[in-house]
Amino acid sequence: MRPWFYIRKLRPLLYVMAGLWLLSSVQQVSDIESKGFLSGGLLRPRVMRALKEVPPEVMSYRREFMRSYPLQVDLLPYVMDKITNGTEIPFKKHYPHNYTYIHKPEKCKFYSQKGARLAILVKSAAQNWYRRHTVRTTWAKVHPGVIKVVFLVAYNKSVQGMIDYEADFYKDIIQENFQDAYFNNTLKTVMAFNWAMESCADANYYLFVDDDHFVNVPGLVQFIKSLSRDTQENLFLGFLISCGEPERSKTSKWQISLELYPFDLWPPYLAGGAFVTSFSVAQKMQLAFPYVKPIGIDDAYLGMVAKKLSIRPMDSVNFHTTGPYASYEYFIHGKLKSNKTGQKSHGVFSLPKTECI
Repeated sequence: MRPWFYIRKLRPLLYVMAGLWLLSSVQQVSDIESKGFLSGGLLRPRVMRALKEVPPEVMSYRREFMRSYPLQVDLLPYVMDKITNGTEIPFKKHYPHNYTYIHKPEKCKFYSQKGARLAILVKSAAQNWYRRHTVRTTWAKVHPGVIKVVFLVAYNKSVQGMIDYEADFYKDIIQENFQDAYFNNTLKTVMAFNWAMESCADANYYLFVDDDHFVNVPGLVQFIKSLSRDTQENLFLGFLISCGEPERSKTSKWQISLELYPFDLWPPYLAGGAFVTSFSVAQKMQLAFPYVKPIGIDDAYLGMVAKKLSIRPMDSVNFHTTGPYASYEYFIHGKLKSNKTGQKSHGVFSLPKTECI
């Protein structure tokens, strides 16, 4: 028989195969346009390779952040309605904090309801027992009726026995069951705000500080008392970074991908070493956390939440690296080594009016 005879016999099968291929291609294009992902099929490998070759586009923070990260809603009215009237926020909690406590201290108790009732939440790596000991035996030795000092740690299997002992002996450890790692510092910060609102709502100010800082507690309390009533109510104060750029280098400790944060600038934020908030600011932030997409850089994340809530960060050199009220320190053989330069106290400077806002 001639070859054309076989082709003619197989022609219906060839038509069917061509039709199936076409339907598969159309379906995949439809999936990309309507759902943003690919289903299985003949085109998937080629399309996926093509998509990987297209780099993500940098978005303008000034034009896009408020309306596109991550909810296209103004959170502040809903948060205020929740605080004032108890009305539930009518959006799905896309970013819930689904972790449980391993250890948490008893509720705060202040002997007086007058003046500055200050809770100090010290962020600490699980293995940094010597820093926690140094803090307990130096600047944190203030009357417990005046301040409450607690330590924020996460889970680390290799040192968990030590953490259990500390928590039982000192009663000052807040720990949840997520892994203790640098890029989980945001989870540690959210944990701190949650505990503060649950168990330390009698405080009217909260200082968040790293375990390698020295805090002049009496000076800090007097400084807060010296502020105007309006500043005290809206206090979100520290070392202001008003126009920061995300670090894109893959070799950097603070690298953040375009897929995770596509904007060219950060909102104004406070460097995470030491900052202080009022109860009012802390309450708003804690309610907003489930609706703002988290990132691993905790201080920048708080700046994003503050921006969504129209909270204005404030700058003061009292909280800069060598500031008189919260200064960076380093440790030698378990002893506190000062890095202060003898700066004089300065006042509060409101957020600069720059184009980065």
